[in-house]
Amino acid sequence: MTIEHILAAVDFSEPAGQALRMASELAVALKARLSVLHVQLPASSPDSRPQLTEFATRWARPELLQVQLHSLRPSAADVTLDWAVRQQVDLIVCGNREQPSQGRAMLGSFSSKLLGRSALPVLAAKTQSGPAIGRVLLASDARPASKHAAQLALKLAQQLGQPLSALHVLPGLSMRSAADQTQDAAFLASREKALAALDALLGAGAQAEKLVEAGDPVRRVLETVKAGAFGLIVTACHARQGMARTMMGSVTEELARQAPCSLLSVPIVE
Repeated sequence: MTIEHILAAVDFSEPAGQALRMASELAVALKARLSVLHVQLPASSPDSRPQLTEFATRWARPELLQVQLHSLRPSAADVTLDWAVRQQVDLIVCGNREQPSQGRAMLGSFSSKLLGRSALPVLAAKTQSGPAIGRVLLASDARPASKHAAQLALKLAQQLGQPLSALHVLPGLSMRSAADQTQDAAFLASREKALAALDALLGAGAQAEKLVEAGDPVRRVLETVKAGAFGLIVTACHARQGMARTMMGSVTEELARQAPCSLLSVPIVE
């Protein structure tokens, strides 16, 4: 997957500024065009283009910017997604203000709507110390359909000069201690199969640490992120809308809410 055009969707908040800083860093590393979009609500409010220009100048390198402003529709997420498709954007970056204490029923934020609806990759950026990106963790279900996510994670890590780790969690097996893992034939067989699947996703010769764990996927990913001080999680997901999204939730949305770092969601291509 090639990323030539990045869209930073901003609302003038601190998280949005951090998202723009991350988008700017990615644009430099990937030699991509960067656009900044603010959806002005309500449409009758004073023109916010001067504020947008000032915001973009503060958080990103001005020579990269192609500032756009849209203020015609009632839903910021819908406007952003429509604009991104029309302008042939390859990646959307937005601020992520989700908190671990927020329940799924309360998910109504701009970032969660983009994660649930977008057919484009969405990077939900959280404020964090150190580099804007940092170490990259691919949280993969090891299915062939998630190959785009694996390849994008590998490319980002390479272009940003960061190490890549790939983690697959075996949800059908309970958590194993180190001793149990060496004696459990079912776990060992599943582990070897998962490692082979990760190799296939990343490609021959890929420089990546490959990890296979057992247990709850969200919990194990979060534990790995905290232990390894990762700055970015990359994962594949299905875009869902309406009742299906409300009732089902997703590992991606749970990670976006609970993880201490940013998350890049890449749509699955069946």
